[in-house]
Amino acid sequence: MNTLIFTTYSFGTRLFETQLELMKDEMDEGNQLHVLKCAKVLEACMFNEHHGMLQCAKCQSRAYHGLKKIGVPKENIHDLKYLNEVEQLKIPDFKILDDLLAYEYEGIKIGRGVASSIITQTRDFELNSEKYGERIEKNIRMAVNVYLNFKHYLKALKIDKLLIFNGRFAEKRPVVEIAEQLNIPYVVHERGGTLSKYILYYNSTPFSFEYNYKEINRYWEEADHDYRQTKADEWYMQRRKGIPQNWYVYINDQQKNALPDNFDPNKRNIAIFNTSEDECKALEGWENPYFEDQNEGVRYMAEQFARRPDVHFYLRVHPNLGEVENSQVKGIKELNFPNLTVLPPDSEVDSYALMDTCAATITFGSTMGIEATYWNKPSILVGQSTYKILGSVYIPENKEHLLEMIDQINEPMPKLGTLQYAFWNATKGIDFKYYEPTAVGKGKFMGEFLGYEKHLEAFLKRRAWRNAGLRGRLYRKFKRTFNIHHRMNKMGVYKRRFDRLYEKAKKNY
Repeated sequence: MNTLIFTTYSFGTRLFETQLELMKDEMDEGNQLHVLKCAKVLEACMFNEHHGMLQCAKCQSRAYHGLKKIGVPKENIHDLKYLNEVEQLKIPDFKILDDLLAYEYEGIKIGRGVASSIITQTRDFELNSEKYGERIEKNIRMAVNVYLNFKHYLKALKIDKLLIFNGRFAEKRPVVEIAEQLNIPYVVHERGGTLSKYILYYNSTPFSFEYNYKEINRYWEEADHDYRQTKADEWYMQRRKGIPQNWYVYINDQQKNALPDNFDPNKRNIAIFNTSEDECKALEGWENPYFEDQNEGVRYMAEQFARRPDVHFYLRVHPNLGEVENSQVKGIKELNFPNLTVLPPDSEVDSYALMDTCAATITFGSTMGIEATYWNKPSILVGQSTYKILGSVYIPENKEHLLEMIDQINEPMPKLGTLQYAFWNATKGIDFKYYEPTAVGKGKFMGEFLGYEKHLEAFLKRRAWRNAGLRGRLYRKFKRTFNIHHRMNKMGVYKRRFDRLYEKAKKNY
């Protein structure tokens, strides 16, 4: 079997190590493994959006280090090529986000992937050509270039299976779509339930409700009854205690049992937990079924209960919006209703104490929605989430039905779905064989922390020595005084320097 893996982000610890693990498994199984590297061609990749040359050199060097460690044959490593025909593309003017989402090239939804990347990078979902024209154009050309490369390589290498990360970004989505067009099996990898696991999606992506629902049920049905109950309980306990599971934890800066200063237990208090609007804005099927955005939903609820002094809403703004200044955050700051208290991202109010004390919880997809049911609180979902069809949260039929639920529900939904969801999250995925995590973004692969090749390490040490202490300050002042950095950049000195680093890494492989 001929397998092709598209590797682009080798400086992302765990992500790249997962790819190395998959590559080694393919070779161990006797498959013919081909690796397609970006070769510095991606000018706006997800984790190097402005194509920083040193960052690119580090990424390429670490990639060769990892490929050498697992013994990928040199003749099986292929480079993405920059195809001149992408320069001939006539890119339209995009007035609003929906225009970009609708943009296609040869039936490939290029605009969706581009929007997903830019929204994730900027945390801004008000994309248009006036605001982000150059960035959008660069990403579109990059995505089309990837698509055209894969049209060539899939046929030339007679590929039987594709391996790829995530599947939603500008440089990734075209790969998934061309695989579907050509009916070539593909496997998408993502983070598993814990730091020591990764998960594979066969001919699907992590964003398919149907695929995840089947997997949640399969995991539950195949597990020992006592074990699955224990693991599900443990998952909720760990989240409440702020123990990292497979990503960063946000509640550890909150003050245990702290409630809002104005909290009145005699009222019908409703806790609203929002999410980052940007997370799902470019995903098909993840559109909010009730409101244009979450702020509109909060505003609607507050307005409809404006004449009910016995009802009060508490909006817990997600902590990962703390460093963001986009339209969602600006809109939150404009929410001003006497029956609504907005708790900012850095509020020390205990999210779990708020959930416990309020009569009901409303979420737009946050995990707190399913957690509320587990902790015996009524939970209403007014957005999209993987757990929406597990029967453990209330789903309004429409906005009017939502108002009835806010006013009347007092009992939580059945807990079975909460246990299924938690067990899947706690155990999903495959245990690493060669990667050993030591933290969220750090770990060893085959016994070592993967760094850069020797020649790049030497270059970085010389650079650090030159920039250290008084010597470094004088050197930087000299460069600023005579505008040397700008001149060297304009003359292409830096580009040639980092090109040489890359060519040396390639030659030494």
